[in-house]
Parts: sequence; structure tokens; C-alpha cells
Amino acid sequence: MDTNLLSKLLLSLILFSPLASASSYVCLVYFTGIGCPHCAKTDPLVLRKLPFERENLVIVEYEIYTDAENPKVLLAYAQKYNIPTGVPLLILNETHYILGDSPILNALDSILTNLSDNPCLTLNGSIPFEEL
Repeated sequence: MDTNLLSKLLLSLILFSPLASASSYVCLVYFTGIGCPHCAKTDPLVLRKLPFERENLVIVEYEIYTDAENPKVLLAYAQKYNIPTGVPLLILNETHYILGDSPILNALDSILTNLSDNPCLTLNGSIPFEEL
């Protein structure tokens, strides 16, 4: 095989590999509750519709009504990032969040249109999805 052709093939594999585009994930933290009437309005959009429409979208979900550990996680996020503890709550990053069904339903699509990369917000700071 021609060395020049092999070099081009190797370069194209590197450029078009998943690692080359891995930094384009948009990660959001979502607190919800089974039985919450407001969450029942946002869950279909956040958990079912958008992840299928946007292949780079990652939703980290915490259900706080039936999982005894998740309310503690919500409280820890609230204390660390100075945010409210209601649901539904969608956390974008250290300084931006959306609380409530109407704000989420009205703003999320336009917010996602303007986000091309958003690391996952953890209690230890923002971490790219690939490093979780």
C-alpha cells in the first residue's frame, strides 16, 4: 500500500473518530419527582423527546421523591451553587438553572440551540461528559 495513502487514511481516522468530536456534549442536571404534577409536564420533553432529537445531549437525572439519597444530592447542589431546591429543576452550569415547568418548557429549546458544549456539573465542579 502507498505510504501517502496510508498516511491520509490514518489522518482521516483520527479526525473523524469519536474522540475528535467528544467535546461537543451538552450535559444538564435534572431534578424531578415521580408524582410531581409540574414534573409530569417537563419529564416527557427533558427525558424522552430532547435526548432523541439531540444526539449530543446528556441528561443526568435525579428523582427525589422515591429515591432516599437524591434529596440529599439536591440539597448539596443547592448549598454548593446557591440554587433553590424545588422541582422540576434543570441545572445548566454553576450560575444558570431553570426552575419550574413553564420556564423549562418555554426556554429549554432555545437554550439548547445556543449551547454547543456544556460539561456536566457535579458537586466537584464541571467535568466533561467523557471523563465521568
